[in-house]
Amino acid sequence: SRIQPQGGVWIIMHERIASRIDGKVEILPDHRGILIPLTFPKKRVSLLGVYAPASGGPERENCFKEWRSLIEKRAAEEVIFIGDLNVITDAPTDSYRQSETLRDEYTPLQRMLEDLDLLDAYLLKHARDDPFKGHTFFRESNGIITSSARIDRAIISSSLADFVTDCRPTKHNNITPIPDHVPLVLKLSAVGLGIQKTRAVLLPKQEPVIRINTDKISSEQAKKYAE
Repeated sequence: SRIQPQGGVWIIMHERIASRIDGKVEILPDHRGILIPLTFPKKRVSLLGVYAPASGGPERENCFKEWRSLIEKRAAEEVIFIGDLNVITDAPTDSYRQSETLRDEYTPLQRMLEDLDLLDAYLLKHARDDPFKGHTFFRESNGIITSSARIDRAIISSSLADFVTDCRPTKHNNITPIPDHVPLVLKLSAVGLGIQKTRAVLLPKQEPVIRINTDKISSEQAKKYAE
């Protein structure tokens, strides 16, 4: 019988990238993550798409422990760890009138970055930009943004740093009502991966190669993005 998904994470992948899948695609037991092994001419990459619980507490902490364990087991590979992590840093620029609960639980992610030699791809390219431009989560009232935060992140192995050409959220493009999340776009150099005459693009707005869905944008809003 056909399985009816109840939420979690899904990945849409262009056939050019799907042909690079090399191994078993793993759906994590809690349905909050998908791990896809990809082999390119110059790199072997583990793509981990995730969605952390919004409620926080032990459930979110256990997710980070599981994701960390998966990354540690793939120490010999490059890692792209991307999705809605539902945490913000201590930096006040990471959020605007957003819950302190998200801030308090950033520590597990910070430890992963430090211990596993990982980098935040957005900060790699835009650390000196207006911080608000990096926000991906929004709440609005009567068309006015009342709070926002940078809770969707693209985390990469430091060895991929030279191959990142950009990482930034897409714009709202005057969508009404304002969606609570906008997609985060990570672009990698095709040359760095050993791909010729094409580009490897993660989470693009148009002609997507890989798109991570965090169940935050309605089907109606998604259609507007595609127009």
